[in-house]
Amino acid sequence: MNTMIKIFMLSLLTCIASSSLCAQELLTPLSSNPQLFYSHYTKASEQLVGSRAFYADNNIIYTSDTLSLPFIDDFSTITTREYDYDHVLAYATLNAFGPCLAINNVPTYPINVFVHPVYQYAFDTLLIQIDSTPIISGISLVYYNAPNCFEGPSLAVTYPLPYYRYTKFDTLSGYPTDSTFINGDTILDVQTLYFKQLSPNTKWVDNNAWVNSTYPINPPTIGVATLDGLDKYGLPYDNSASIRYGIADYLTSKPIDLAGLSNADSVFVSFYYQPMGLGDWPNKKDSIILEMRDKNNGDWYPIWNDTGYNSSITTPTANFLKANVLIFRGPSATDPDPFYKGFQFRFKNYASLAGNNDHWHIDYIRLDKNRFSKDTLISDIAVINPMPSILKKFSLMPYKQFQGNSDLDSNIVLYVRNMNLATTPTVDFAFHCDEINSSTSVYTSPTLSFTAASDIQSRGLDPKTSYTVVSPVLTNVDYTYVSSFQTNPSSSNLLSSNDTVSSNQVFDNLLAYDDGSAERAYGLEGSGVKKFAYEFPLNQNDTLAGIQIYFTHINVDVKSLVFTIYAWDSIGLYGGVGGKDSIITQIDLAKPYYLDTLNGWTTYLFDKTYLVHNQFYLGWGQTDNRNLQIGYDMNTPKGREHMFVYTSGAWNPTSIPTLGSPMIRAILDGNYQGKSTYDAIAETNAEAGLELMLYPNPANDLLHLKSNTKLPLHYEIRNPLGQVLDKAMMTDNNSIQINQLTPGFYFITLYAEKKSKTLKFVKR
Repeated sequence: MNTMIKIFMLSLLTCIASSSLCAQELLTPLSSNPQLFYSHYTKASEQLVGSRAFYADNNIIYTSDTLSLPFIDDFSTITTREYDYDHVLAYATLNAFGPCLAINNVPTYPINVFVHPVYQYAFDTLLIQIDSTPIISGISLVYYNAPNCFEGPSLAVTYPLPYYRYTKFDTLSGYPTDSTFINGDTILDVQTLYFKQLSPNTKWVDNNAWVNSTYPINPPTIGVATLDGLDKYGLPYDNSASIRYGIADYLTSKPIDLAGLSNADSVFVSFYYQPMGLGDWPNKKDSIILEMRDKNNGDWYPIWNDTGYNSSITTPTANFLKANVLIFRGPSATDPDPFYKGFQFRFKNYASLAGNNDHWHIDYIRLDKNRFSKDTLISDIAVINPMPSILKKFSLMPYKQFQGNSDLDSNIVLYVRNMNLATTPTVDFAFHCDEINSSTSVYTSPTLSFTAASDIQSRGLDPKTSYTVVSPVLTNVDYTYVSSFQTNPSSSNLLSSNDTVSSNQVFDNLLAYDDGSAERAYGLEGSGVKKFAYEFPLNQNDTLAGIQIYFTHINVDVKSLVFTIYAWDSIGLYGGVGGKDSIITQIDLAKPYYLDTLNGWTTYLFDKTYLVHNQFYLGWGQTDNRNLQIGYDMNTPKGREHMFVYTSGAWNPTSIPTLGSPMIRAILDGNYQGKSTYDAIAETNAEAGLELMLYPNPANDLLHLKSNTKLPLHYEIRNPLGQVLDKAMMTDNNSIQINQLTPGFYFITLYAEKKSKTLKFVKR
């Protein structure tokens, strides 16, 4: 069943067939993954530099980084291959050939190699100007002559990198004002290519599967790897037509050492898996497949599979299913042989390639010897859900609106699973919360305990009663509460990475219901005038500066869809005499933007700030029949009761039965310094300014910097009182030491020639 049929099955209002589609609310499967798209798309450039590899599917050969048994991963941390964020400045082409590739059936077509231009600056004391000289160096590629690829004499080849030559310079500053691209050699024939060194914590050689905690329902432990119809950047593999279908994601292990083992060692791989979860159900023809790689020819052989379902109703989503698969060699000499150093296994799925469809969630993979067919019990105590928001009504709110304990939730719940009910260990646990800007303790519980006598047990916390709210030291300053929950089992606990969860409760200038993750898309479709209104109650008067909307990518291009953004004091909820909308302000002729350089939110600022009180409404109106899809967060039900829809000439509460929150946020800040996405894009197109991003934020010891300039940078760090605490010229333009700072909130200003930019960050 294709995506569009599923969309109409999810329609919440019944329409009578006519020449045009009547107005209705729709909750649809996403056609992309906004979180991945905004985080990774166009940022990754894969550099063929580093350690050896043996992985023929991407025309790359992996031969090292072999793991030992046991192989265990529950995805409570991200262990898939890291993304490469280096900016693509130039590339050359390598042709690969030779006996090594032929034996392993590796195709021999050209591979793009992304490299950096290399140059150095020198100051000419006679001409009083800066000159640049290329550094004659390059990528060292090593190839082997022996047929088995891994042994024999080697030959190192230096590949000269392209670079930029500067010839003109500003007379005042001496900085280059032009550049000429100088290319190096473009073709090099090698046998064995080298790849970027994988992190020691990496267990998988690809990142097509998405590691997350928002899509599964009651996973064995927190975090799963999700297979769907999207690539590693969160975009459809092929959306040229809604019926595109085929192999989608891979989850491929690093090479594992099974040398010296045999069938007598009883090697099993076990795992848990769940179809659909909070995502889309896999159809009957969809499937998930487990494959192993043969020692003799490098081919992949299926050893287990499961298929999809006839409908979402028949899809088992209440619990995860279990699989325990024997790794063995058949009696024939031609049967696949898994017992060698370099063994790999992988999951793959068949799915619709046109969208975020046909989900399978995989958890707690374990490969080891001396196991048996019913060996599914795991000695592990694990948390299974993220740390909930401590707020009662919202997920985000300004500290000005925060009324202390009355705005805190009275019951947040963490769920702990005993993976082995054959034992009933005692589990110690504790809650903790700090306000990191002022280094103030908000709450530390005593160490408590319970007996893990059942599969899942809940541990609750009442922040409303137990938290000591921080009094603001400074006005107009953001505050961040960091809450955590930690377990400490008294007996065997296989993994410690799933014992602790934490979350940041940020108080800044946003009022929001959602948690930032979109599992579905919400919108209005059909003929006539349609409006959506989202209610925001206030604790006290405030100033409304704008609105943020999280648009999702859809198959139908709606970049030309024109709509009106509204802010209302009140809406004529049920029509009739006097039931008119009271409009605060509006933005006419708005269009959706599906990208933002920071986090995916599109910002629309009003012409000025407006005083709002009691409650106000944000939303949009449209006459276009097409669906203007925005993110719908199914993990946070707080916004559901505040949704109102205008169709057929009247306002009514939403008819969407699925709990969740549309991803629309209010900007409450009379001194908001940000820009509308329209303005930011216009400025970028007119003249590339100084663009900077700091991460991570909050940070412990190092701030990392990404910028769009090659000019020398220097920085100043100030506290909220404006006092300069540190300033220096950056030596490598990508990292800043902050371990000398005390935990709290700071401003950093970076200067490049006559340009500057100020950002804020939190030191843990």
